[in-house]
Amino acid sequence: MNGCLRLALLASILFGGCAAWRGQRPATDVAVERQQRAADAVRTFEEQRDGAQFQAALDRWAAGDIAGCEGRLRALAARRPADGAVRLRLAELLWSRGAPGEAEAELQAVLAVLPASAEAHHMLGMILSEQARLAEARSHLSRAIELAPQCDDYRATLASLP
Repeated sequence: MNGCLRLALLASILFGGCAAWRGQRPATDVAVERQQRAADAVRTFEEQRDGAQFQAALDRWAAGDIAGCEGRLRALAARRPADGAVRLRLAELLWSRGAPGEAEAELQAVLAVLPASAEAHHMLGMILSEQARLAEARSHLSRAIELAPQCDDYRATLASLP
């Protein structure tokens, strides 16, 4: 080996290691990237699975299988407690089947993570008005109107209160 080549080889080993000399990245960089891709794949899978299960729950409700819908929504809510769409539909289902206390608890949970949900405020206002808790109902209905001023249904609900 000539002197220049020997010197270049020695410098690349000293300053960049064999991987740098061969134009490769260190194994730790590759392992980190591989772990990140795996985590991204799991996250994507879980989001797609949960979306399909949410749609399946809504399909059960549309088919009249209230218990099947509720079970699916409860499972999703347990797995994704901050998912407002899931918890809103669960609250709506609970209210429709005559469990306003449970529906109210779900809506309070929604508002804890999504305080600007006009739909949650509106639904909670309607539930509270049915329970003759009119001051609380007015408060939530007014908030719904503030959040979604274009929604005439929210105004009509508030106007219908005694």
